[in-house]
Amino acid sequence: MQRFPILMLPAAFLSVLLTAFACTRVVYDDELFVMPDGRYDSEFPNKNGSGELADILESVKMINSIAYYIGYNFSEVSGVREISEAALSKANHVFYFNETSAGTATIIYNYGNRLALLTCEHIVTFPDTMITYYENTDRIRTVSFLRRQTNYVNGIPDGSDLEVIISNKTHDLALIGREKESNAYLPVFSYPLGEAKKLEWGSFVYLLGYPKGNKMITRGIVSSPNRNKEDHSFLVDALFNKGFSGGLILALKDGVPNFELVGIAKSVSADYDLLVTPEKNYTRNEMEMNLPYTGDLYVEERSTISYGITNTTSIESIQRFLTANRLRLEESGYEFSYFFKSVIPNNR
Repeated sequence: MQRFPILMLPAAFLSVLLTAFACTRVVYDDELFVMPDGRYDSEFPNKNGSGELADILESVKMINSIAYYIGYNFSEVSGVREISEAALSKANHVFYFNETSAGTATIIYNYGNRLALLTCEHIVTFPDTMITYYENTDRIRTVSFLRRQTNYVNGIPDGSDLEVIISNKTHDLALIGREKESNAYLPVFSYPLGEAKKLEWGSFVYLLGYPKGNKMITRGIVSSPNRNKEDHSFLVDALFNKGFSGGLILALKDGVPNFELVGIAKSVSADYDLLVTPEKNYTRNEMEMNLPYTGDLYVEERSTISYGITNTTSIESIQRFLTANRLRLEESGYEFSYFFKSVIPNNR
């Protein structure tokens, strides 16, 4: 009977010791040790990356593009079938309107007196001419011509008008820029370029941009990596709103601070419907709510966004886009060798 307490005390102590040791080891491993494997991370970052993301955001800007049009309306009896000076003189109404778009652009070049930003082609490209026809005829109803266009980027000094230097509709890419008139400091994106072709199912990414005009960061998970073997595009489940087009997509390789650019967001899956609406600026007061509308009717296309299915343009496509236009860029005064270096010169 005297040996029973002596045998039980060490066993109980050993049980408590092993339990404490096991719990401590699990927390220690999860928080402090991440085995580098050279692959893009599929887990949440194990340390704070807010400083690096704030630094990257300094080069990410909001862009607004406005296209100004003049339009001519023809009656059906005028029989206008081709556009000419004589035909325009037959117009029974001349009108003016504008088209707008907004998105995200990133400063990728700031050297000498030149500045350039990368964005999506659909943000800064508008049709030169738009024609509508009377139903089931070849007679022209309206024709509209682009008169001028402005591309305004927030935070860029010396005025707002940036020109489209090069663009590519297939990959939805554009480079906009201008000559600088001052030496104002404008930070350039200078983090390493990644390889979208090495993204995997479940790779964790950050998206930086201006959805609905708000500077924001969101996160997402990669699906369908290398869905197109030629351009290495992929899908991301991040929420996407208007204005996010052109936003950066960053992946992490072996944790913070190893951010790499793997592409830009370009569009979201959506369904489109045609609706009959009153004129764009139409408003009616409370007293008129019960009266029938008697003004002109217009057909308007409206989209319903399928959130969580974001399309992308890969970094490989961006590099090919710039390389293919190297001579044109150099002729415009942009020294192509400075694009996407690990550290890009800044004019301070």
